[in-house]
Amino acid sequence: DEINEKGESIMCFVMPKGERSLDDVIRAERVAGHDIRLIQHFAEGIAKALLHLHSDLGVVHGDVKPRNIIRAGSAYKLIDFDASVKLGDSVGTDKVSTAYCPPELARILFVPNQSELELNEQLKSLSADLSKVSSRHGLQFFEEQIEATRDKIKRVQEGKGEHPLAHPTFDVWSFGVTMYHMLTSVALFNVDGDDNLKSEPEQDELVQWQGLKSAHTRHVLSQASGVSSRDIRS
Repeated sequence: DEINEKGESIMCFVMPKGERSLDDVIRAERVAGHDIRLIQHFAEGIAKALLHLHSDLGVVHGDVKPRNIIRAGSAYKLIDFDASVKLGDSVGTDKVSTAYCPPELARILFVPNQSELELNEQLKSLSADLSKVSSRHGLQFFEEQIEATRDKIKRVQEGKGEHPLAHPTFDVWSFGVTMYHMLTSVALFNVDGDDNLKSEPEQDELVQWQGLKSAHTRHVLSQASGVSSRDIRS
C-alpha cells in the first residue's frame, strides 16, 4: 500500500518496466533474420503466453503484432489487450491491425457484405466449379471455400453478423506473421503507421491467401551465418 497526499492508503499495482517493443528490436537490433537462438527464445515465450491466454483464461488477444510485444529483462511479454475477447465472441469488431489479421477477417473487412441469396448463388457456383476440378490442391481450395460460404450462410440466418468468432487460430495467424518478420527481417506485407495493409493488391492477396510462396520462404534466415536446416526446424 501507498499513502496519497491526503494521507489515505491506496493500492498500487506495479508492473515490470518494458525496455523496448519487438518492433523496435526488429528495427534497431541485429536479431531478426540473424540470431536463431534469440528468435527461438522469443517464439517460445510468446507461444507460452498465447497458450495461457487460450487454454487457461479462454481469451483471444486479437491484436498480436510486434508493437504489442515488449521485452522486459530477458523475457518477452504481450501487452495491449484492447482488442481481446472471450473465445466464441465476435472478434475484430473494434480495433484491428489488418496487416496481422487472418484471412477470415480480411474477407469481412475488404469484401462487401453479401445477402443470403447472394451467398447461396455463390455456393452453387463453387459447387459447380468443384465438380470440374481433379487436382488435390484444387479440390482442397474449393472445399474450403464451400465450407466457408456455408458458415457465412448459417451466420446470416442466425443473425450473428459477419465478424468471425474468436478462436485460438486468430492469434496463431498473427503470431505466424510476426514470426515471419523475425525469421526474415522483412514484413510479410507492406504496412502503414497503424499496422494496416497499404495497398489493395495486398488486401486481395490476404483475402485469397494461398500460403507462403518460394519468394517468401527464400528469405527465411537468409542473412544468418552458421544456421543449418536442423536449426530452422527446431
